[in-house]
Amino acid sequence: MARRLREERQKISADLQRLLEAKKQTEDTLMSITTELEQTDAEAQKEQKLREQVEANNAALAKTNQEREKELQESRKRVQQMEAEVNRLRRGPRWPMGLGRKSVGAA
Repeated sequence: MARRLREERQKISADLQRLLEAKKQTEDTLMSITTELEQTDAEAQKEQKLREQVEANNAALAKTNQEREKELQESRKRVQQMEAEVNRLRRGPRWPMGLGRKSVGAA
């Protein structure tokens, strides 16, 4: 009977040892997964900050582009006005009522 109890105790002790080893492996795996998850989370946060910076830069560039487009349109309008003025001046001045170029030049 004592022998049987001793064998049973050794068997329980061996089972307990295997359970402790399995527990340690599980904890090691959990630690590894946790570390990997923390790294992945840190990378995701870094990428999110970069994305926010890119979006902010994109918005600033879009605003600048819009302002430059407006300036370009205004410049084109001024050029058209200047061209119209040049064409008007090339045609000669408009003389007041009844006074033509010939009569002014003859005087």
